[in-house]
Amino acid sequence: MTRLAPRSVLAAATLALLCLPVASWAGPVVDWFLDIGGEPRKVVSVGSFTPEGPRIIGADPLTYDADYNLPFMPVPQRQAEFVVLLEPDEGAVALAALIFSDMKPACGEEGGTMLVASGTGAFLSEQTANAISAMAEDYGRRDLNLYDNFFADPDQMGDQVFYRLLSLPDGTRFPAVATGWGDGAYPVARLFDDQGQVIAIYADFIGSEKIQDWILPPACAS
Repeated sequence: MTRLAPRSVLAAATLALLCLPVASWAGPVVDWFLDIGGEPRKVVSVGSFTPEGPRIIGADPLTYDADYNLPFMPVPQRQAEFVVLLEPDEGAVALAALIFSDMKPACGEEGGTMLVASGTGAFLSEQTANAISAMAEDYGRRDLNLYDNFFADPDQMGDQVFYRLLSLPDGTRFPAVATGWGDGAYPVARLFDDQGQVIAIYADFIGSEKIQDWILPPACAS
């Protein structure tokens, strides 16, 4: 199984497929991930999540700064299934996705890069990203930091490998994972159905042995 470090190709091993229950309507997108990835993956449905706002960014929640001016991508304003694909032998997160529809992917676009500096990635609405940024500034003024003084809790990021909905002090929740290849720059893409509707947004952390590249969708016809 080939893994890609951020924008480079690394070595391989053979794994067996293990699956945990995923919402049946999310299946067509998961099948697309597995097919283009060309490798067995353990599939885990983490739970349901509804974005706070109409746009999402893939970002490191511990180092996000609004001054980076990273692009937020439009997504549907409805409930999504938060799904991760894992390497069965190591349990590392290979890919994380929010799936909004039971339609089959027809095309898509790479909409940004998840810049990871703490081994952590997340899908953040503009509201949540701004709240985390403000929280980090407040902690910094008090000589505290977001991880040691908040997210290190076992119910948050306390595990070495985690994938769950994290919570802010006001109860706001957001999907986050321990990135499978640590720090670096990872592609974030959206998938569209044949009617041009967004059906998923995802971040790829390891890549595909089948194509020896990142898992990215074919471009949509203009």
